[in-house]
Amino acid sequence: MSHDVNRQDKPIIQANSVIESMDKNINTFCMRLREWFSWHFPELGKIVTDNSIYAKIVHLIENKDNINEDIREKL
Repeated sequence: MSHDVNRQDKPIIQANSVIESMDKNINTFCMRLREWFSWHFPELGKIVTDNSIYAKIVHLIENKDNINEDIREKL
């Protein structure tokens, strides 16, 4: 039975690959979210640059017509 010296490295390499894949997918999702929501609220992309905050605000607003004083206070 031979001993594989790279055996211990495989989980680290695979974990790194998964992280890179997830990062790519998250960035793609954020780009799509900005693209789709900009049809309803184009100025939000200029106001909010952080992707996680942008997604939370989109979830909160849903539609530009839904912005009222209660939501403005939360923002």
